[in-house]
Amino acid sequence: MLITADGHTRQVKVGSVSLSFYPLHVMIDKSKNGDLFVLHIIREGLLLTGSPVPFENIKSSFRQRSNYEKEIRAAADLGWLIVRFGAEFDDKLVQRRVSWCIRTVLIANSVQSGHPTFSSEKLSTLYPAYAVTRLIRQKDEPISSETFPLLRDFLIEYGKTDPCPDAVAPNDYLGHFERTENAVALHFLASQDKKENKDEYSSS
Repeated sequence: MLITADGHTRQVKVGSVSLSFYPLHVMIDKSKNGDLFVLHIIREGLLLTGSPVPFENIKSSFRQRSNYEKEIRAAADLGWLIVRFGAEFDDKLVQRRVSWCIRTVLIANSVQSGHPTFSSEKLSTLYPAYAVTRLIRQKDEPISSETFPLLRDFLIEYGKTDPCPDAVAPNDYLGHFERTENAVALHFLASQDKKENKDEYSSS
């Protein structure tokens, strides 16, 4: 990750390396809002080059919130879409998002409990249920027959109900994701259109 003086948040991929660029003012705003991503960086990130001043400004601006229910709810809502319609999306993306859903819920819970935990190993120790230890590493493993049932069980255990129980297709979640400004879920949902277009092109 690189901090820039101005510009927009963007990602650049060079070969197998992905670089994220974040303007300093964006990171400070996120820090003031108690953003979980920023908390992870200021607790475990290392400055590799450049002046330490921007990093210190980000750290000193951080204001931890007492409630991260919005983040938990956003992750759980995407989780329910995946439980019900994950087979219709690209497997690699589903793998990453299953892991993201689990990690976000657990990280947010750990922060709220006063013991911020970020690594997969420590989260698995803190929450030793099989569903957690299995799904938290889903990012690096293929989707299996137990993936979606385990994700459903995890969401139910943490008391998160399906926000669109009457949905018959993935896009039935669109309105809810828009109302709740769930950017990650909206991006995931949009990926289905890209997959369908790709499949149509490859079969023609």
